[in-house]
Amino acid sequence: MGSSAIRRRRRRVTFTSAAVLTVVAVVSVWRGVSEPASRAPMTVSPARTPVTSPSAVVFGDRLIVEGLGAFTAAEVARLGRAVPEPPVPVTVTELLVTPRSGDGQVPLATMIVDGARYASAAAEPTLAAELSRGAVVSRSAARMLGVVAGDSLRPASGGSLAISAVVDDALLGGHEVLLGRTAEGTSPLGLADDVDYVIVRATATARADTESAIRAALPDRRLRFTVPQLDAYFSPSATVLSQSQVQARFGMLRLRQDGNGFTVDPAWVAANIAERSVPLLGRVTCNAKVLPALGAAMAELARRGLSDLVETADFARQGGCWSVRTVRDGSAVSRHTWGIAVDINVAHNPLGATPRQDPRLVAVMERNGFTWGGRWLRPDGAHFEWVGTTTKPLARPA
Repeated sequence: MGSSAIRRRRRRVTFTSAAVLTVVAVVSVWRGVSEPASRAPMTVSPARTPVTSPSAVVFGDRLIVEGLGAFTAAEVARLGRAVPEPPVPVTVTELLVTPRSGDGQVPLATMIVDGARYASAAAEPTLAAELSRGAVVSRSAARMLGVVAGDSLRPASGGSLAISAVVDDALLGGHEVLLGRTAEGTSPLGLADDVDYVIVRATATARADTESAIRAALPDRRLRFTVPQLDAYFSPSATVLSQSQVQARFGMLRLRQDGNGFTVDPAWVAANIAERSVPLLGRVTCNAKVLPALGAAMAELARRGLSDLVETADFARQGGCWSVRTVRDGSAVSRHTWGIAVDINVAHNPLGATPRQDPRLVAVMERNGFTWGGRWLRPDGAHFEWVGTTTKPLARPA
């Protein structure tokens, strides 16, 4: 495939061929979706697929610490001195893999961790050994790709990466692939080493004190803390669907390289993307499954006499829904590429600024299944992303 236009934040590490994985299953391949937050010991099924099935809250005595931008090594060290146990630095990135058909590349949400520390945090000692032997793949990803433990992921640059285990999605926080750091503490395959968030030990009774100690250790940092929940993945992205959920609901996204970056497989576009006339917005190109919800939200605004809350000209000029691109820092494929995110009133709600959306607009959008980016650590007040109205974001799907 060569190098991709998807780049990693800050260091802007390109997804080179070393990070583009061809999925092979013994001579074959592949992966995908989302599962529970319960727990039990790791077992091996007759299908030679080691699977973990948690039965209680995963990471129940842990806390996620997230900052605005990646943590430096010095910050991680200061944070570590503020908590009783060594923290677990987590790198979040995206791998592009080739599915069994060999047609295009598929983005997969990937975590990179210290195997021993992560296994301790998850209370799954077996994970450390599995990570030392290769890649741990989520159950839903394995289902999507058609792979089992013992198969391999093959980097385009040569060699192969064994799939050492297939585990419950909850153990990966809703991500699709888990990789261990090298003996030198670096990321494998030349991937980025940015620390996107940190997992620390904090029992329910000690959480307030732990948060205070961390804030004192990082006084100049804007921080957010995420606690574990029974019906949600342990992830800082708690207001949006996990990528595996997106791929399960909207189809496995296939990308193709071109001279300017990437395009989406025309067959996927034909099956998923549609153009419709939407009240207040005009002609809108979006995921066909999301257009009814967007139309219902705009119709409700019009019906209630709130049409002036949406700037139609701004939407036509710089808003929109379906757009093939990465997120702003280049670290992952944007949800706009799936056509499930929409930008409204962009001029008055630039990324990172204090949002100026009318609360009535936000309420109507949320009632129709769209979460709002204005509440994110780095606010994106123009951004609304479909999560649905019948399931909690990141919760186990029915």
